[in-house]
Amino acid sequence: MVLYVAAYSVYVGYAILFLQTRGLSNAQAGLTMTLSSIAVIILQPLASQFIERNKRFHINYILAGIGLFTFVFTILLIFVDHPPILVLVMYVAATSTSLLVMPLLSAMAMQFENSGIPVNYGIGRGSGSLGYAVSGYMIGFFVERYDPNLIPQFFALYMALIVIALLIHPKPPREEKNENERKKPTKPAIGTFALLKKNKPLLFFSISMACFGFVMVSLDYFQINVVQKIGGTTQEYGLVLFIMAASEIPTMFLFKKFMARIKVSTLMNLAFLGLIAKVILLLIAPNMGVVIGAQLLNALTLGLFSPALVYYTNEITKPEESVVAQSISGGIAISVGRIFGGAIGGILIDTGGVAAMLLFCMGMSSIGLCLMRIAEYKNLKRQSVRISAKG
Repeated sequence: MVLYVAAYSVYVGYAILFLQTRGLSNAQAGLTMTLSSIAVIILQPLASQFIERNKRFHINYILAGIGLFTFVFTILLIFVDHPPILVLVMYVAATSTSLLVMPLLSAMAMQFENSGIPVNYGIGRGSGSLGYAVSGYMIGFFVERYDPNLIPQFFALYMALIVIALLIHPKPPREEKNENERKKPTKPAIGTFALLKKNKPLLFFSISMACFGFVMVSLDYFQINVVQKIGGTTQEYGLVLFIMAASEIPTMFLFKKFMARIKVSTLMNLAFLGLIAKVILLLIAPNMGVVIGAQLLNALTLGLFSPALVYYTNEITKPEESVVAQSISGGIAISVGRIFGGAIGGILIDTGGVAAMLLFCMGMSSIGLCLMRIAEYKNLKRQSVRISAKG
């Protein structure tokens, strides 16, 4: 998790800067990330259903294979600096395969949890934020002092280490079946649309996550424009990434304690409120001090959101549907948000400036909060129906 989130700081945190050095505009760079998200929407259900249907392959080996593809595409990207269309294709290939990994890592963690092996996902994700903080600042320093072409080199290094880590990682325990269960025909893995159709809380929750993804990816991709607007440097942007990620760590490490006292759905609502507050601060920021201060709100945004997303998805779905459900809420839904966040965010900045993009993000955050409340209501209603049926 540490290595993956550190890699995320490279291919998302510095995506716009890198693509600009290869001759792409803000709108074209946004289009590049949008195409990556479209590819994820196509690939994510295929990957999750392949895992569900082929239990003989351990999930960590499948993840290692995906990581190897990402590594190869990134190596190619190091040597491709023109024409811009070829850079776009290589970057889409590298980022789309890497974005498949996170929801499947979450699904692997829940396989351990559902097998009776306690997993503190908050600590794992918090350690990832530490990796993001250190990596984000370090890369900002090196890019400012040396060359933006170091960005894909760092990314390739992280992906190589991720593949090695996955290959040596303990395998999730397989579900033991008795003789009668073995003779029963295996049920086909449920499809994405079938699961959303029968699970209304997951449907509204996933749409809410698309809104969250829109805002977070707009900030991830274009927050450097906020820094540049008020005269900040690449090294100062690296400091912004460091503080942003570091502020998430205490919340993630303490998440299980919060979850023992507060409902996961309530924590998700708090994450949306924190996101709205952060956007407002960035909108009114007159200097780097306020921009840096706004990053502290990540303790309430991604600090709560990242582990809560995984646990709430697990809470509203059956164990046998876990991999597909995690791929929907943490993969497909977030990717839909990325599509619109990358495309619309870049266009808004090119046409109306940073303020236009941030105002749109404020609206999307508010819509996401409303949808989260609807998902919570649908889940409570479903639970009451089940209790009544048992009675």
